[in-house]
Amino acid sequence: MRDVPRRTEGRSKKRYERYYLGLYLLALAEHRLLRFPLKVLEGESSDFVLVGKSGEETGLEITRATDEDLQATMTRAERNLSDGPAIIASSFGYGGDQLEMEWCALVRTAVEKKVAKLSGFKPASRYDVLVPDDTRMGSGDRRKVIQVLTPWVRELKRREPRLGTISVAASLDVLYDIGEHLW
Repeated sequence: MRDVPRRTEGRSKKRYERYYLGLYLLALAEHRLLRFPLKVLEGESSDFVLVGKSGEETGLEITRATDEDLQATMTRAERNLSDGPAIIASSFGYGGDQLEMEWCALVRTAVEKKVAKLSGFKPASRYDVLVPDDTRMGSGDRRKVIQVLTPWVRELKRREPRLGTISVAASLDVLYDIGEHLW
């Protein structure tokens, strides 16, 4: 799956998830972090299960960092505009590290919602979370973002030992394993 259709042209949650799975696996392969053979099973809870050579299963959850107002606005705009919407961040800009703080809050909210549901998921040795950035502003200065998210991710993993990597897909980049082996 190389693209995700517009909302008005048959986009589904699964197509969206498959797109980001592909981006994620490509990034892992590029950095030689995939071990072969690898089997990918599509599921529901988890979205995907990655099965390695040893048979160990890793659940992969894909959850968007976004806000509902933005998504509703984009859906309405796509219905009314043939070329699609143009969503622009605040024309007044952001002061200091306000952009990064707002972005980190959206990522934390998305991950916390998934972590709260882990107990109802199909059993796996661990659960990784990939968070596509569907925000209106983007992550801003990634060094600031990593500084803010790293202690939070480490504490979250301490509280939830089944949690594996937490990564963010920002544009076509992947911030892999925040709080640990970032590349």
